[in-house]
Amino acid sequence: MKTSILKSFAMMLLLVALHTTTTAATTDVNLRLRGDDKIEILLKGATTNIVTIEMYNGDGRMVFSKKVAPANRAVVNHDVKDLPAGLYTYNVVEGTELIYSARIVVCPGGTSVCGSLTDGAVAAILLPDHDQVLVRINQPEACKTTIRLKDRQGNVLYSRKITEKGNHKITHDISQLPAGSYRMEVLDGRHLIAQRKITQQ
Repeated sequence: MKTSILKSFAMMLLLVALHTTTTAATTDVNLRLRGDDKIEILLKGATTNIVTIEMYNGDGRMVFSKKVAPANRAVVNHDVKDLPAGLYTYNVVEGTELIYSARIVVCPGGTSVCGSLTDGAVAAILLPDHDQVLVRINQPEACKTTIRLKDRQGNVLYSRKITEKGNHKITHDISQLPAGSYRMEVLDGRHLIAQRKITQQ
């Protein structure tokens, strides 16, 4: 049975996600759960490199690997219903560079994918456009979750704490940031639960 967290996130699955957004030459990656217990991995963007999709179990053993030839758009469907219950990590590598990493939890019985099997917060960091960052957080219980934006030197440029339980949507304007690399992070207490690299041109 899919959890309420999964429904709240519109099947976005992300417990911890690292996504690199640079120029159009870098592949954009999106994961979503299909109704037939398959993970759909959508790759978009022009690249001359081979893109490799890998999945590892909680022990670090690779359980899935697929190479995708350079293309403007590609869709890979991965059936997960027969996997043992537990935590898994998807890595997407473009050439030799890791551009995306996402963790999912397969429910007991191997019949569905959950957003979480714990009471901890779940977060996803989105870029709806070039001017804003959208952070979506689901907190089953009241706790201290911190959102922060850091520059390349580690300086904190923005910070906000979320303490109430429930679903939260926080939008932060990044349109005035100077050109450079930044990182948006979400922490559940002292644990990093989501991060995304942002490159301003």
